[in-house]
Amino acid sequence: MISAECTQFWDSLPAHMRYDRYTEEGAWHGLGPGTTLRLISAYLEYLHMHFQIQRMLHRLRQQALPALLEVSLKLLSTALVSTKPSNGGVYETRRHFPTVILFYCFPAAGVLALELRRCTIEGTSLPNTVSRADVIRNLSVLTSCLEWIVLPGDGNHKLCSELNKMLAMVLDEVLNFQPPAPNEQNGEHDMFPGAAHGFSDMPLIDGLEPIPTEAEDFLNWLDNATWSNNVTLF
Repeated sequence: MISAECTQFWDSLPAHMRYDRYTEEGAWHGLGPGTTLRLISAYLEYLHMHFQIQRMLHRLRQQALPALLEVSLKLLSTALVSTKPSNGGVYETRRHFPTVILFYCFPAAGVLALELRRCTIEGTSLPNTVSRADVIRNLSVLTSCLEWIVLPGDGNHKLCSELNKMLAMVLDEVLNFQPPAPNEQNGEHDMFPGAAHGFSDMPLIDGLEPIPTEAEDFLNWLDNATWSNNVTLF
């Protein structure tokens, strides 16, 4: 299996080449920002490969969802480490993070946010491979980072801005959610008006369909999204 071979190869690497073998303090302050960013880049590629494999498996069977959410949370939390002011210089963070946002953060964050939203609406729990609190915490960090780390001059600013609105809206819905009254639970009740057709208050992005509210539909939408200079993202 490709996933098992990928894991076997990663495990065979020397410990000093693996970001996940270091503590955050040991990496950023022991090795320095330059070396640590290179180690993180390799680790993100490894996690992203697993993310794509689990995404394909999830298309075939719902049982793959827990593993998809688990790798999504690892992908997001690892990418966000480099945004901390104490980790490296502002220049190095600003130079790399807009790319990290689109290729790693948004696919993972979108899956996590929309599954969190679905479970909230349905009154079910997230799979035990991820913590609801960790998902909310990391999504909140991402939305706050995007307010200063992707600037209007960046080529992907417009797309990042619209996706950030989507994540913020999901978090607001989840945190402010009120379960329906007992007498409404057996009747038809739309807890989130317009949910079946996307976010009704979400501004449209020129040339793109509305942002979907189902995880796999969102990933398909993101696959077809473009930079503001019309270069395909993936």
